[in-house]
Amino acid sequence: EIFEKSGKVGNESAIFNFQSLLTVILLLICTCAYIRSLAPSLLDRNKTGLLGIFWKCARIGMYLISLHFFSYKLLANLFMSFIQRNQTSDFKVQTSRLLALL
Repeated sequence: EIFEKSGKVGNESAIFNFQSLLTVILLLICTCAYIRSLAPSLLDRNKTGLLGIFWKCARIGMYLISLHFFSYKLLANLFMSFIQRNQTSDFKVQTSRLLALL
């Protein structure tokens, strides 16, 4: 094991590093949602037990996809309403105001 100056172990596992653990969980959720979109019967037949974890991850992934789409749609609607409200001013000024709000 290699110790860095901060005292942390250089070769940490993804289980002990919180950011890496979140990355692995998110990757599992996205992979299960993608597999379910290609072959739903593959994950739907194992809803309980140990393999039910993959079905649950797929369900969470499908929910997150719809939530992600809704957030982009909401941002697009806010952007369009901001532009329509300020049609009298220059487009560069509008975009700079919008970017300042974000």
